[in-house]
Amino acid sequence: MMVMLDLSAAFDTVDHDILLSVLDQNFGTKGLAKSWFDCYLRPRTQSVQVGECISTKSTVHQGVPQGSCAGPVLFTAYASTLYHTISSHLPEVMGYADDHAQNLKFKPGARQHAIEKLQLCIAEIQEWMTCNKLKLNESKTEFIVLGSPYFLQKLPPVLLKIGYAHIEPTQSVRNLGIMFDANMTMTKQISSLCQSTHFQLRNIRRIKRYLDKETLRHVVRALVISRLDYGNLLLFGATEHELDRVQRLQNNAARLVCSISKRDHITPTL
Repeated sequence: MMVMLDLSAAFDTVDHDILLSVLDQNFGTKGLAKSWFDCYLRPRTQSVQVGECISTKSTVHQGVPQGSCAGPVLFTAYASTLYHTISSHLPEVMGYADDHAQNLKFKPGARQHAIEKLQLCIAEIQEWMTCNKLKLNESKTEFIVLGSPYFLQKLPPVLLKIGYAHIEPTQSVRNLGIMFDANMTMTKQISSLCQSTHFQLRNIRRIKRYLDKETLRHVVRALVISRLDYGNLLLFGATEHELDRVQRLQNNAARLVCSISKRDHITPTL
């Protein structure tokens, strides 16, 4: 069983005093290093522009800047004590920045015990979030029961209660950018990969005439090859048909860069 927690505006609600305290006490960030982070976090201001009108600046009292290299790292540090809370209940927890997944193995006969264990863990997570000025979005939190078709067929209906929300299991979830389905196949992940990669290839093809070959190569590596490389170890055990779909994506990328027609053999180029 895998539970995917959804946090509401996680990066925007980080308390600066709590974050600096965590960096000091848990990571030994003191003196000049701590002062650097303090200056990085505050004071910061923001304004809103509509057309040519710009509002007066308003001071930002919480949150870490998104889109920066430091943002995810600082949030991971901020949530480091959360992992201690979770690990006291569950043996497996995965996460990066504001994406958190709790995993729990159970046998069909231990279904109810597993649900109660998860619900107790999530209740403590909610308490931790309240103390650290974060909010769990119960309605957007997802969970999935993973297993063989035979196992899932034998399993009675599963319902997870989080706060006032009752959540039914989904057939697929996205964890750290990878799609997982209930039977642990890569079918949905590969379909999602094909869709996003074809979209990028079409867009690159439209602007190809304006790019020299070296720039085109860099663009394809950044927007296409990076997608094929990400999480590709999970494709071990995928069917031959599914691997062929991924191979065709790579072939199309090579044809685009090298201006090779569909009729020409691509293997020598690869």
